[in-house]
Amino acid sequence: MKELTMNEERAHARAEAAPTALGDFGEGMRRVLVCLDRTELGERVLPYALSLARTWDSEVTLLHVLEPVRPGMVHQPADALDWQVARTEAEKYLEQERERVRHSELVVETRLVQGYAAEQILSVIEEERVDLAVLASHGEHGFGGWDLGTTTQKVASLAPCSLLLVPASCPPQPSPMVHFARVVVPLDGSRRAECVLPVAERIARFYRSEFLLLHVVPTPEIGMPAHATGTIQDLAAELERANWAAAEAYIGELRARMAVEGLEVRTLILRDADVREALIHAPEREGADLVVLAAHGHTGSCDVPYGSHARHLVAHGSIPLLLIQDVCPAERGWRAARESGRSSPFAGLHREGHM
Repeated sequence: MKELTMNEERAHARAEAAPTALGDFGEGMRRVLVCLDRTELGERVLPYALSLARTWDSEVTLLHVLEPVRPGMVHQPADALDWQVARTEAEKYLEQERERVRHSELVVETRLVQGYAAEQILSVIEEERVDLAVLASHGEHGFGGWDLGTTTQKVASLAPCSLLLVPASCPPQPSPMVHFARVVVPLDGSRRAECVLPVAERIARFYRSEFLLLHVVPTPEIGMPAHATGTIQDLAAELERANWAAAEAYIGELRARMAVEGLEVRTLILRDADVREALIHAPEREGADLVVLAAHGHTGSCDVPYGSHARHLVAHGSIPLLLIQDVCPAERGWRAARESGRSSPFAGLHREGHM
């Protein structure tokens, strides 16, 4: 029992520690990397990327990875001449995309690299000290058995920066920019979760967005409910009422503070036995344009890049997700874990019937 108590205390301390990874995010995401794969699905990310970059007047890099021949990919170049033709076409494509976004008044550069997509994207992220990487949930191979495309899954598993993930289910934007009319920020009551507020507030002010604070009160789980006594059921109901009252006080205090700062804030408190699914469906019902979420919540675990709620939204969400990495580089333990052969943190997140 003492061991469990010590672990709980460590988790609480991690969650309540002031996050340092965000350092300058309140002031700006200086470098934004937009990953393009020359597909219609992949290009849907561009309006979202430019709209966020405008918020901080970021430098934008349009990246395309020219991959080598792989089994079953007969359209890939087979010899040096074809490879050079493919490279020339890719360079032309990137220049066309840069010309398309010239009106954005942002500094936009292009970069073409060769190799396997996930490895090269991660390499560029580290080399250019990228603050935000923007990817589509699926790329040139479209939808598969996984909810996440293979490249996106690998990048999300190891990226040291924040991510903007645009689901392939998002319709093409009729204009080159996106107006974020409603921004949803899920919070679990921890300081780690709150570290996204400066980022979300900046976006909301820039686009005069409605700001929705979302909190889900978990329904207490009763072991063997068929055999639960009236006393156990009463205790569970009392705990749920206490959690609801605490949530109302917490969210109400945040709303009052933000209202004083001139933001249009609305709050939504829900009760659900499955918090992760509630975080998926609530933004959909509310017509959100963007969900802003911290990579970790109250557990504050540094062994994985994202907590369980963040991983679920990455894998199954249908709303563009801005996932803010709250763990500073010195605390990150997931890269060593991956290099030692541990499985992807997104393994096992396939959901029956969800494509």
